[in-house]
Amino acid sequence: MTLEISQTGQPPLTNLRGPNQTSIDSRPLVIIGAGTIGRLMASEALLGGLPVQIIDRNSAAIEVAHLSLVATIKQELKDPIAQERVLSRLSLLAGDLETDSALHAVLQEARCVVEALPENKELKERVLGSLDTLVAPHIPITTVSSSFPVAELLSHVQFKERYLNTHPLQRGIAALEVMPSAVTAPSITQDVSSLFQGIGMVPVPVQKENIGFIFNIAWRSIKKTVLDLVERGVNTPQDFDRIWMMAFKTKEGPFGIMDKVGLDVVLAIEERYAKLSGRAEDEPPIFLRNLVREGKLGVKSGQGFYTHPNPEYLNPGFLETNSKIPSGGVAPIRDTLLGAWELVSFTATKVGEDTPTYPMGQAARGKIMYSESGQMSVSLIRENRAPFLSQDPLSGTVEERAQAFSEYFSYCGSFRYRSGMIFHDVEHCSFPNWSGCTLMRMATINEEGHLVLSTLPVEVGGSVGVQTLTWKKIVKA
Repeated sequence: MTLEISQTGQPPLTNLRGPNQTSIDSRPLVIIGAGTIGRLMASEALLGGLPVQIIDRNSAAIEVAHLSLVATIKQELKDPIAQERVLSRLSLLAGDLETDSALHAVLQEARCVVEALPENKELKERVLGSLDTLVAPHIPITTVSSSFPVAELLSHVQFKERYLNTHPLQRGIAALEVMPSAVTAPSITQDVSSLFQGIGMVPVPVQKENIGFIFNIAWRSIKKTVLDLVERGVNTPQDFDRIWMMAFKTKEGPFGIMDKVGLDVVLAIEERYAKLSGRAEDEPPIFLRNLVREGKLGVKSGQGFYTHPNPEYLNPGFLETNSKIPSGGVAPIRDTLLGAWELVSFTATKVGEDTPTYPMGQAARGKIMYSESGQMSVSLIRENRAPFLSQDPLSGTVEERAQAFSEYFSYCGSFRYRSGMIFHDVEHCSFPNWSGCTLMRMATINEEGHLVLSTLPVEVGGSVGVQTLTWKKIVKA
């Protein structure tokens, strides 16, 4: 079944980017995949005057793409009439590409087809093979994959000469890397380059197949370096972005860019590079894998290195702030941490709200200990827990065990302190999913001498918020 979100109307098609408004072929650019890069390609094409049809089998992804593209067009064009004109050329359809005849009809009318699916080789091979039978043989088909040259994706394809890689950079940079394979017809490469040049983009030719094209090779070096710095506890994502933005006068830093790309996409690309090199040092960092496993994918999920749609780097004063230290507070040094601390309070506050909640009750108890040898342990417990009917904990009922689990939490391992952040490297945890994870906590000492640990924004129970635990020292190391 096809779900369609579309606008109607047939205004003249022109390139809206520059003073020389040129006529545009009325056949649509068809994009397979409503994710981040698919939406980026769509917005560039729409602003260039080209009709766009996006196809995705996930109806939720189609709805997100629709809202995102409407917001983008309204941000780029202030004139409501111009906004309406551009959005009238947008059509979004949800359905199964292989079985939906309505989608087959759309593909028959395509000017060019762009595959913008996740970096999954088997998926791309299957879809490109299906497109080969559904799209007229003379129509170009491109893949945006930066980790698979198109030649590696054509095992199910007959008309190999009409396939090539294309890859946009990012929003605000109207450039498109164009990379043909050894068998791509020169006329197809020229046709695709001319198409995107006609909508105001700059086609950048890649002379030979190269994983990562051109820009992504340089970007990968930056990305790998900054991820490694955070993994080793040298700095936080926010502090690196801050210094980057100050040095290069950009609107966001590398971690902000990764949030926009999607941390799942970043992880898949890094895994591909690691597989190709076979070197352990090229493996993606554990904390990136953990973020993706927890569903913290960046802009697309509302949370990644930042909380979206209002990331911290957009706030006034971000460049002038070197840490999140309360007024009158001082940043703790490592020696201050050493010893045992008793829980004073454990609160959670949703983003945009001021009223806290108490995840383990207002009378929660707990201890946290840091040793000179770099070991730490944490335990939290709800007050007045109900005892088991039996004196044997192993024979408790399922209900008793579930209740006990929800009212007690602990973990232990090692810790590191860097630039206002404590990194808890968890070795064992009562919640098994956290064993092997690294937990980052913003750390300050308040005016009362209490240790204040705050999480980065996290999603709990469907809401994004910050958890804050305040501790009072009871034993010095």
